[in-house]
Amino acid sequence: MRKNLLATTLGLAFSFTLPAQTYTGAGGLIPDDGGVYTFHLPVANLQPPALTATHGLVQVCLQIEHTYVSGLEVLLIAPDGADTYLLRGVGGDGDNFTGTCLRQDAPLKITAGQAPFTGIYGPQGDLGTFNQGSNGNGPWRLQIHDTYPMADEGKLLHWSITFGDNAPGPVPFPGSDIPLFIVNTPQDQPIDWEKKPAQFKIIDNAPGVLNFPSDVPAYEGLIGIRLRGAFSSILPQKPYLMETWNAGGADTSVSLLGLPAENDWILQATYNDKVFLRNTQLFELARAAGQYAPRSRYGELFLNGEYQGIYFICEKIKVDNDRVDLKKMDAGDNAWPDVSGGYIFKHDYPDPGWASEWHPANCSDRSLEFQFVYPKPENITPVQAGYIEAYVDSFEQVLRGNTFSDPNTGFRKYADEASFIDYLLLNEAARNGDGFKKSMYFQKDRKGKIKAGPIWDFDWALKFVPWAQDDLGELQYLAEPCDQDVLVIYWFKRMMEDTAFANRAACRWIQLRATILDTASLFRVIDSTAVVLNQAQKRHYDYWGTLGINVGTPESGPIPPTFAGEIERYKEFFRRRLKWLDDHLPGNCSPASALPPEPPPPPVRIYPELVQDNVFVDIPPDDNTNYTVTLTDIQGRPLQQMRLQHPSGGTFSMDISTRAAGTYIVSVASATAAPVAKRVIKLF
Repeated sequence: MRKNLLATTLGLAFSFTLPAQTYTGAGGLIPDDGGVYTFHLPVANLQPPALTATHGLVQVCLQIEHTYVSGLEVLLIAPDGADTYLLRGVGGDGDNFTGTCLRQDAPLKITAGQAPFTGIYGPQGDLGTFNQGSNGNGPWRLQIHDTYPMADEGKLLHWSITFGDNAPGPVPFPGSDIPLFIVNTPQDQPIDWEKKPAQFKIIDNAPGVLNFPSDVPAYEGLIGIRLRGAFSSILPQKPYLMETWNAGGADTSVSLLGLPAENDWILQATYNDKVFLRNTQLFELARAAGQYAPRSRYGELFLNGEYQGIYFICEKIKVDNDRVDLKKMDAGDNAWPDVSGGYIFKHDYPDPGWASEWHPANCSDRSLEFQFVYPKPENITPVQAGYIEAYVDSFEQVLRGNTFSDPNTGFRKYADEASFIDYLLLNEAARNGDGFKKSMYFQKDRKGKIKAGPIWDFDWALKFVPWAQDDLGELQYLAEPCDQDVLVIYWFKRMMEDTAFANRAACRWIQLRATILDTASLFRVIDSTAVVLNQAQKRHYDYWGTLGINVGTPESGPIPPTFAGEIERYKEFFRRRLKWLDDHLPGNCSPASALPPEPPPPPVRIYPELVQDNVFVDIPPDDNTNYTVTLTDIQGRPLQQMRLQHPSGGTFSMDISTRAAGTYIVSVASATAAPVAKRVIKLF
């Protein structure tokens, strides 16, 4: 590429071009020990020496042999210490970067390409970072980190950097209307599976005020951070597990963005969720159904100064008064009744725990495996481990027996029926096959029964997939147990063979479809979140370049090329899936006399939390009650009121579009029930 430059000599103007200058560096081994390896490239006699948009760094080329490229992170560092990630976690389990060149004006991002990545791609980072006037002469460095040690080593064959005209300049951050998460590691160290210290900040200015990385933080402190996840950790946008620490490096509980104080948190990536809703909306639905599920808050992440896209910070599943509310245990709780709880265990990939006595008939060499969550494997005593294993074994023996449906001696003696029904229905609504084979959490309180949940992991759910019919049919709990990398659990299939359980599930489905799974209610939450994230999603997709392509989790086409298209496709999933379940869910909702007493009507629901114009209030059916809906400021001063005279139930809206951006309280009161209140944030 060439550009005409004007100069003046003796009063005469003339033009000239600067030739591109390429420097090539040697390579070397990339061992599989998890270390960070640096390759040097000296640059001398660069003309002009100053790197600017007129003449600066325009291209970096790589030749790497490696059999698992998504494990690699490649960082380019200038002589003055400026750096940017060229790539990290791309290509899945593919091989090699073969003649791979990275330049800012490439039409295809490296994140959207496929191994062996032959040709020209846009880098993940910003090459304009280097073209801000610094001297390009000196030692340039390429740092390569294999984040999956002890698996496969590779080799950097050679690499080069090219300076030329029309170089990219740095892209300024325009400010965000959602919070910013800022993570900085010492000396910009990469984050891997070993927990390491870092500084963490949250920028969250007043509603209506944009957030910039340099702003005064709403929270700032020390954290320990590492990678997390199984499949999600090999995607380019990484999920992280973090602990909030005090100055001495010890755990300290803090409240982040209004969430209850704790020290364990998850920074969840959204790379394979193009609507940013699959986990957060299902968590909200579970809470609305009366079950605990992690709470979350959206933000945009900067890691060591580099933009990383939309994340949500959410609670880790653990025992806490504000999370999974169970009796806490210590090493002395080894006798009845203390030994009976509380416990959290899960069915997932192998980890410390125990194997079930059940073996599927067509893969008799495999067993269900359960893992200890609380108490942690390193803390649980042999007596406690033996107790929870024996309790689950007893439950399974009864479940497999001929009298499993007996209301007194069958599975209900060990299992909380209502929680299993809600777990089954929410995972089926999302067509979440993973919800019956992995990331399955269960809990048992002291002297209590096994409860299903909290629900978790909807990354592969709520999608059109190649193996599903157009009507998105099939019941996920009926999947063949041996067809997956982790055995599908049989508990729900067996319970649904009990007519009473199936009938109660059918009744609960009708109740949920009239309330939290009402299509219009679901769509209001979807539309509200889309508005909240509309500005941030543009930056997210500009960085990751994933709109319109399959990002590694199976999706059947056509894949929408716009965010609005993804939102509509997500809605279409709900339309088809919920309609199919309406028609095909087993069970028959019998008259009330044939069932246990119906649960009370669902509580008044106020939503969404992030508001553009209307706050919605769901009122349960009740012809004899008057309701008053009140909007107050954060100090409790009344601002707006709406009276509902003997409503027959349904959804009502309060228009607050003329209110200033800020935090408000919406409360709903009646003469016969305790008032319900919720904080809402008016965004614009």
